[in-house]
Amino acid sequence: MTRVFPNKINSTTIVKKIHKKTCPTTTIHSLPHDILVNVVSLLASDSWKDLCNVKLCCKDFYKTSEDKYVYKSASLQKLSWKDEEGGASKYFNRCKESGHPDALYLQGVFDYFSKNRTDVGIKNLEKAANFGHVDATYVYGLFLLCGDADDQARKQEGLRLLSNCFNSKLMIQHCRKRVVRVRGSSWINNRFIHKEETGINCGKNTGEIEQNLNLWLDDKNLITCCKTCMWEYEAHLFCNT
Repeated sequence: MTRVFPNKINSTTIVKKIHKKTCPTTTIHSLPHDILVNVVSLLASDSWKDLCNVKLCCKDFYKTSEDKYVYKSASLQKLSWKDEEGGASKYFNRCKESGHPDALYLQGVFDYFSKNRTDVGIKNLEKAANFGHVDATYVYGLFLLCGDADDQARKQEGLRLLSNCFNSKLMIQHCRKRVVRVRGSSWINNRFIHKEETGINCGKNTGEIEQNLNLWLDDKNLITCCKTCMWEYEAHLFCNT
């Protein structure tokens, strides 16, 4: 009688079979929603086109991509958002509606300085500043500073925002350059009006300010007697540039 021996079973094969029975296959679709949102947000923060491509993958990714958190951190680089028609404009509006600081800031600058929609523009700038957007804080703070001398509460609030946000000359210079560049990207049809008598400067450097009203603040000519005079000077130059 002939005995039949089973084929030799490799240990690796056994492990694979056990793993297959006990460990189900994990896919990205099985991840919790919060983790998926974080993954998609990372893609969106790198490129808005990557977000558009992710939406085309499947229904799950499309649903995840519509989360407000994704749009709040999405990239706005190389985006022609001023075109009121098309996908880029819709994308930008979704970012703005989701509280994207950059979108609120850009829309605020565009509304106020180009479209002359002052109330809407300032509202968007204020929202962006409340989110901690540095450039928006600069513009909104100067707006509060440029007003009637009688409105001391508003001026003091502007001075507080600017003083708390900017702690170095270099930071002010870099911010100013960015703001002037963004503001100059469209036709300027409206400006802040800086009142000559603000009522908040210390008065010590009045003569020096009057002699240098055509110079931007930098390391060489920065008025350092006090923060109120410094920001008063900055506001005047911003309004006349």
